[in-house]
Amino acid sequence: MANRQAVTARLEQILTGRSPKRILLLSAASNSGKTHLLAQLRAYAKLLQIPHASLDCKGDLPLDELINLIALDLQDLLVTTQPANSTMRRVNLISDLQHLSQPVLLSFDTFEQASAPAKNWIENQLLPRLDEAPGVVAVLAGQQVPERTKQMWSGLAEEMKLEAITRASDWLEYTQRKWHPNVKLDHIEALTLATNGNPGQLSALLETMMSGFLKVSAGAE
Repeated sequence: MANRQAVTARLEQILTGRSPKRILLLSAASNSGKTHLLAQLRAYAKLLQIPHASLDCKGDLPLDELINLIALDLQDLLVTTQPANSTMRRVNLISDLQHLSQPVLLSFDTFEQASAPAKNWIENQLLPRLDEAPGVVAVLAGQQVPERTKQMWSGLAEEMKLEAITRASDWLEYTQRKWHPNVKLDHIEALTLATNGNPGQLSALLETMMSGFLKVSAGAE
């Protein structure tokens, strides 16, 4: 998306092990492009052939379901988790992650909607033990995420916030890159002001505007 180079560069550094941080706390208001950014991160992990488990915590996601989904996504990597009963799966999953010989990505979207037991397990059981799981990168994303400074795992974590993108020039670059190099700045400025740079709203408006623009261009040809 427009003007997310700093965030995507940081994600790349964390995922490829070029940063000592392995927990990213990504906060964003609604329609800020968070889910789109996580989709890009998963695609990058797939390109690097890094196994990943992607969880959307919306709907009060229960802890047992969260564990089962991680086990489903990572499958054969979790050798003691798969055959365990529901109670032991929580312990065995962490143990399996600590014994991995390859990198793994865990991403939790809409974190604020996870059930209380799921949040408690992630914050107080999983993340504190990632110092002994050097291959694991965890991303917690949502409108509300844990406050890093209050956590025992704060040394492994980094916080980033997706702000509104209020510079029309950033949206111009995005629009020219995605659709058409001949789009002008004055086409974009009014939409940026009208939406105050809200990525979700502005992206939708640009999609509509450019659909019409391309149809007119094609008709003129």
